[in-house]
Amino acid sequence: MFMCGHFFIRPSGIYFIRLLSEHWIVFPIIVIVTLETMAVSWAYGARRFLADLMTLLGYPVSPICGWLWLCVCPVALLILFVTMTVDLCKQPITYVSWDSSTVSFPWDPEPLWEWGPDLSTHLW
Repeated sequence: MFMCGHFFIRPSGIYFIRLLSEHWIVFPIIVIVTLETMAVSWAYGARRFLADLMTLLGYPVSPICGWLWLCVCPVALLILFVTMTVDLCKQPITYVSWDSSTVSFPWDPEPLWEWGPDLSTHLW
């Protein structure tokens, strides 16, 4: 972990932190939450999960919660995933740079050569 931290304490560390917070973290979190919801509702079973909740809470849980676990939550999370993926593909990855000629901090796009020659013609 100490060696991984060196990416963030170098002068370019703020760029890595921005990439993590705006582009790399959101995608895996939505995927994990969607898969966990599907695993609980479909693999473990919504009825069994509601029975476990009733045991833990001490009072019965509304059957509407089972319907929400089975249908509404996975669909809403998949819609969120698709929307987030489209949004990430639509906008270019930018970073703040220093322009000494204008004494300002413009937002510059990441160079496409870092992503390989196949994506150099891809328009973000």
